[in-house]
Amino acid sequence: MTTAQTRKPAKDATAPTAVFSDYLDTLSERHAKFAESMKEGRERARRVSEELTEALFASQRDLLGLARQIASNPTDVAASSKAMMDAAAAAQERSLALGKLVYSEQVEVGAEVRKFWETTLATPPSFTLPNFNLPSLNSWFQKA
Repeated sequence: MTTAQTRKPAKDATAPTAVFSDYLDTLSERHAKFAESMKEGRERARRVSEELTEALFASQRDLLGLARQIASNPTDVAASSKAMMDAAAAAQERSLALGKLVYSEQVEVGAEVRKFWETTLATPPSFTLPNFNLPSLNSWFQKA
């Protein structure tokens, strides 16, 4: 007997079973969902980062303007006080806007995470891969 006669053809040895193919399809679907979630997360982080940067630069501009105004007329206490109050009010407005943005993004993230896991747990895969001696994946997704 030759080696060629005792070996299975390469095509049969590497062909995945239907169960394994279904398993890979499910993994691909979950991977696509995960990749989309990561993309949305990066967009959220970008929005928050841009808002924070804009607030920081606006605060610096206000501070420089306030310093110029006070330096230009240091004896005018009323105008200096009004300028400080206006700068403080603008800073509070920027802080509130940033807080609202962060809060709304967190609410959106929470809703998306909840939806993702509810969907994932509601449709658990039922794969047993005897060729790989793996246990059923159902136990991974059962609610405690």
